[in-house]
Amino acid sequence: MAVLLGVTSWAVWRATQPVERPLVRLDVDLDPDVSLGSSRGADTILSPDGSRLVYVSQRSLFTRRLDQPNASDLAGTEGAYAPFFSPDGQWVAFFAQGKLKKISVEGGAAIDLCDAGTGVGGSWGEDGNLIAALCSSDGGLSRIPAAGGAPPSL
Repeated sequence: MAVLLGVTSWAVWRATQPVERPLVRLDVDLDPDVSLGSSRGADTILSPDGSRLVYVSQRSLFTRRLDQPNASDLAGTEGAYAPFFSPDGQWVAFFAQGKLKKISVEGGAAIDLCDAGTGVGGSWGEDGNLIAALCSSDGGLSRIPAAGGAPPSL
């Protein structure tokens, strides 16, 4: 009985310890025509599972699986800035043309989520809501459902 209690206690303790992951260096060569350097948000983001890169170049979004040699553009993202991933890595939210939008990493049409004025950044929560600063002048945050709609201020 004592051995069973000891093994169970060790298993519970072990499960609560943080998993140590090795440091990984990422070196990715982008096309020489890629132009990074946005003054509004992140230019380059890495998917939550580390398998895909999305970046803003020439004010549009491009995506590249890290096991593939070439990037592809995400059509319909003209004017994009400040992208951020969904928790599952299947969607990218971004600001463009006064809107907060999302697009599948596999492509397709960009979907308008809400008006965003001069949005300055956001994060996509595990609960399916996006938290975003939709207007740089008021400094407030808004919660936007992943399906879109008028956001109430937080």
